[in-house]
Amino acid sequence: MKKYLVLVPVLLFVLIGGFIIGFTTNNSKSLTDFVKGEENSETLALQVTKEAQQRIYEDLGAGWNLGNALDVLPKERLGAKSETYWGNPKVTKELFAAVKKAGFKSVRIPVTWETHEGNNYWIEDDWKKRVTQVVDDALDEDLRVIIDVHHDSFFTPTKANYAYASKTIINLWTQIGHMFEKYDDRVIFEGMNEPRLPISESATDEETWLAWMQGTTESRETVDKLNLDFLTTVRNLGGKNTTRLLLLATYMDSSEETVIKTLPPTIYRNVAISIHMYGNEVFDMNGETTYRKMNDDSEKQLKDYINSIQALNEKGYPAILTEFGSSHVNDKEQFNYLKEIIQTSKENDIPYFWWDNGVIEKGEEGGFALFDRETEKVVQPKMVRALTK
Repeated sequence: MKKYLVLVPVLLFVLIGGFIIGFTTNNSKSLTDFVKGEENSETLALQVTKEAQQRIYEDLGAGWNLGNALDVLPKERLGAKSETYWGNPKVTKELFAAVKKAGFKSVRIPVTWETHEGNNYWIEDDWKKRVTQVVDDALDEDLRVIIDVHHDSFFTPTKANYAYASKTIINLWTQIGHMFEKYDDRVIFEGMNEPRLPISESATDEETWLAWMQGTTESRETVDKLNLDFLTTVRNLGGKNTTRLLLLATYMDSSEETVIKTLPPTIYRNVAISIHMYGNEVFDMNGETTYRKMNDDSEKQLKDYINSIQALNEKGYPAILTEFGSSHVNDKEQFNYLKEIIQTSKENDIPYFWWDNGVIEKGEEGGFALFDRETEKVVQPKMVRALTK
């Protein structure tokens, strides 16, 4: 969930190697091959990135987020029953069948783990079983799956918190990695969701904007260190984890100019960064959403989106928009804006994932749901066609 106005185009950047997301490309060079001084290396490296971008898009295509289910934050420990705490029914295989039938190729399954941990960060067995079952149900419907660490609070990106956050992320991903070590590359890991600084009630507008969009040098560097902890932990587990795609975070999953400029280069293969884009929604931590009408910034937002993609490609990162959406798709202006985001993503081979929180839009009362989770029926057919056609 988000709080405050967020324009966070969230792009998933993948440093391509010999193979990515199940594709083997024996004739392709990795970006590290071009570091060796080959003539026109920058041009060739960009070409490799563009080719990777196209393969990723063909593989993931239009995606859908299973929001407000396994990622909920109950006020008490409820075990596997917690997934219904925010009002959605228990996730079923039939729901994934409906998502697949509607034309989606992939799903992102946000997961919160901290309310299901015992001593020494040990994940409770019933939660491991439940998460595994939901992933299996999605795979059985021929959907590719991203699983993440979503609303967990441990990764506040400060220097003072780093030692605790590092220990936690290593313990957590060691367990998750072992849970899925025999699963093939159709399962993708995302290390953190929207790591950011806390915002106090007395924060100024400037402080709030910085916390949501850009962070500080210290916070961005801390995110980079946690990314490396996640990456090395999973890779060292062996098995399928040595090659599966891993999604890293920028600060707040932001593609704001300063964030992208300070993004460090990487020599690692099959890694990525996740970016989100919410241009006209105001969120709070209780899941409430306030919508505002389109404004003169909308066209600029689309241009910034394209520019951020280009900047990422030039750094060697293909991109995926892992969250975007609106609570008022029945508004004509908003629907047309969303279509522009979709079309722009398609033209640039960017996979895109709609944020669905299960709340159905009713008149002035907004909601992000594309499906009624009680009946598995499509409730926004016009929006689904725009996303999947």
